[in-house]
Amino acid sequence: MIFTILGLGSAMLFGVFFGSEGELPQETQDAVFWGLILTGVGLHVLQILYESICKTCHCPFCHHS
Repeated sequence: MIFTILGLGSAMLFGVFFGSEGELPQETQDAVFWGLILTGVGLHVLQILYESICKTCHCPFCHHS
């Protein structure tokens, strides 16, 4: 869940610093804003998949002591 929150937080900060100034074209602002959110959600999904795979794996990287 931390990645989703970081994605939302970074999108919020991007909006605060670049959205109100109007320095970037509207299409670019929208793309970056949604890209940051979707990246956070995508990383969260990858973390869930990684944790579910590691529950059944017996490799040294996934071994939980």
